[in-house]
Amino acid sequence: MSLKKLNSQNILYFGYHVYSGLADVANTQGWTTAAVIPELKHEIDENNMDNFRLCMTKLRELEKMINRYQHVTSAEAKCLPDEWLAERNELRIQTKVEFNRPSDRIFRSFHDPSCFTRRLS
Repeated sequence: MSLKKLNSQNILYFGYHVYSGLADVANTQGWTTAAVIPELKHEIDENNMDNFRLCMTKLRELEKMINRYQHVTSAEAKCLPDEWLAERNELRIQTKVEFNRPSDRIFRSFHDPSCFTRRLS
């Protein structure tokens, strides 16, 4: 618990099974839960890779620019968000193909949420 700086007085339940141990008590009881899931090591390692971080940084920056320029009225500026949206979609597909293989992910993103994610919502 010291690795995550969790205070044992604030933990109601510490589970090891993703579905019955964590999702059920979080959904039905509203408890805050914590888990140690060995399978996440692969995902965490992948998310810490330079290529993944670069893709995510680009995506965030593109989304900021799209949001910032979506209300601009000049003809020149109006085409920028469209170009950025196309680039954003390409990056989303690239990251999905490279980093989000459905067969080895506990948490998925894009348009394919995992069973665990669906049960939490």
